[in-house]
Amino acid sequence: MRKIVAVGLVVMLGLLMTPEVGAQADEGIKVHGHWKIEILDPDGTLVSATEFENALVDPPARSFLASVLTTTSTLGSYLVYLENGPGVGPCDDSLGDAITCRIAEEGSLWGNPPHSSNLQISATSTVVLAGSVTADNSEPVSVVGTIYKLCSPSYSPNACKGEGGASSGDFTRMTLPSPIAVDAGQIIQVTVTISFS
Repeated sequence: MRKIVAVGLVVMLGLLMTPEVGAQADEGIKVHGHWKIEILDPDGTLVSATEFENALVDPPARSFLASVLTTTSTLGSYLVYLENGPGVGPCDDSLGDAITCRIAEEGSLWGNPPHSSNLQISATSTVVLAGSVTADNSEPVSVVGTIYKLCSPSYSPNACKGEGGASSGDFTRMTLPSPIAVDAGQIIQVTVTISFS
């Protein structure tokens, strides 16, 4: 699946790099990150739904795309994070302190363990990251982002996913104009759709 996502990115970006007849030379390739964050009560009742767009984080995102397009790196996995400022969010660490919520794919290793390992990746003409986490405290969500993990090309995508020492960087990031209220015990359901134009 990881290879399909990487090949899909390569093909889509390659096609997008070819200008349309009559297109302006300064239009360039645009990468869009459409987010939908739903807050649900434990019984599944929808409390709120927030949708917004975010952008690539430069320069790490450009380096990531160049590495994947030129196959000089293997894409291992993605991680979605939700916080209310640097290192503070609606999830707790082992000491009960409020920290950034991290949603990762099952079996992927990161420097700090994720709070949820249910992140699912799918790809057609877009790349969709979808997962959820249960809030441990009532910190709001005001900053969101995605992180990628890359390994040397000698790694397979699955081996890279499980590699703890792989390189990583921010792909997309957004500070929200209004924080999203979250209560302890509520479910934060996230869908990120990355598209290209």
